Amino acid sequence: MSKIRIYELAKEVKISSKTLLDIVHDLGIDAANHMAGVDSSDVEQIKYAVKKRKSKQNLTEQEQTSKKPSHFHRWRCLSPRLP
Repeated sequence: MSKIRIYELAKEVKISSKTLLDIVHDLGIDAANHMAGVDSSDVEQIKYAVKKRKSKQNLTEQEQTSKKPSHFHRWRCLSPRLP
């Protein structure tokens, strides 16, 4: 079985090595640092977890952007007109 290093996999999936290392630890895979190698059998599991986390992040970002007020200049409507 070939091994791929954490930092190489992080480049491939376009996230930071630190974030990927956190995901690897959450999955219960033993990796000490970004230079640690993971088995090719674990790579698919890691990629799936990254994809899942990215889609979850996109959903939360969409919810946050949809909660922004649509009317920004309300204070002008409430202030009295000056002669």
